Amino acid sequence: MKRLFLTFAATLLVSVSAFAQSGNNEPLKGDVNEDGTVDVADIAAIIAIIKNNAAPQTVYYWYAGQTNPLSMTTISPIVTSYENGGGWYELGTTLPTSIDQLIKGGTAGNIWYVAVPADANLVPGSSADPDTSVTTGSTKVFNNVTYQIYIYEGVTGTRYSFELNR
Repeated sequence: MKRLFLTFAATLLVSVSAFAQSGNNEPLKGDVNEDGTVDVADIAAIIAIIKNNAAPQTVYYWYAGQTNPLSMTTISPIVTSYENGGGWYELGTTLPTSIDQLIKGGTAGNIWYVAVPADANLVPGSSADPDTSVTTGSTKVFNNVTYQIYIYEGVTGTRYSFELNR
């Protein structure tokens, strides 16, 4: 039975992967975990749903980089190195209470942007001692999560250390 289910799930993944090629902003069919791709992780999410009879958990991300997140249509690509000029980083399925990270590899002369899940209530610096040099920008929704965007206008170097706390 298990082998039959895995075969069915693999067939389902192959049949819906063609939808991943669409260039519009519509959600991808088969992208169960809403990470912008249809892949094996979606099969794992389907198995977890069936096994636990529960909805998939929300995966949270944060962004630090020199491209304004308002111009983005998806959380992509997900990066793991803090040495490449920034990008989207996975936080997991729980909201963080702080983020303290040095990002390297930006372009001199460009400002830095940060986007964090709004429900985490993170602010530059901390609630008790906010960094008033940072501009609070708009919010944007990705994968049903609202992200607060912060603009570090005074920072135009090739690296910056971001500290956000509750």
